[in-house]
Amino acid sequence: MTRVGYSLVLLLFAHVISETYAAEKNAPQLTAPKIAELIKSSVYKKMMEDREVMVHARLEQAGTGKEPAKSYAFYTAMVVRADVEQVRRILTDYPLYAKVVPYVDRADYSPSTRILRLNGGIWKFRLDSQLRFEERGNRWLRYEIVGGHLIGLSGDILFESLGEKGTAVYFGGSLAGTDWPPTLVMERGAEIVFGLTGNRMRSYIEAQKRAVKGDGAHDSKIPQPRSRLE
Repeated sequence: MTRVGYSLVLLLFAHVISETYAAEKNAPQLTAPKIAELIKSSVYKKMMEDREVMVHARLEQAGTGKEPAKSYAFYTAMVVRADVEQVRRILTDYPLYAKVVPYVDRADYSPSTRILRLNGGIWKFRLDSQLRFEERGNRWLRYEIVGGHLIGLSGDILFESLGEKGTAVYFGGSLAGTDWPPTLVMERGAEIVFGLTGNRMRSYIEAQKRAVKGDGAHDSKIPQPRSRLE
């Protein structure tokens, strides 16, 4: 190849790179769903005003036939008195869950693959799944179970700044299928696990905030390494 030809190739390559970068930079950004639009207004109001950790889990028939499919959906929503950056950082520190939440036995996360290996259970029913995460924004994570139990279940984790009131957090998911554990486990059991997890993690975050400010650094409410719940 002549020097002129080589120069033309370099110019063409530089142009392609420039156009690709411009296209990515100007591409429309994904807009995260609003938490208020994902749950009932009465539930949202209770979450905001009473600071309750709101949980919901339902397994319902979604078809007919010899083995009718069932549709499963759940969510947890709460308000944490801390800024959105701190809330997101701690709630995505996945190994912490195994130390704070009694129902979680193992939570191993690989940053390179963005896959979380999660193991735990309630009432002698065990969950062993691999979750893959996708960053859709600073305050929006999309996840899907790609291995183990409940493959295909997917949903979102959302963080919304409430200014001085703190941060609203939403964790929800859904799946349709024919092979399920007992309804009691998938509904009431899940609500117990999600409710306790939300309360424990919120207490941990808010205690960390107080400790940083030097207010209540030795607060007995800071969740300690867990004790086993049978």
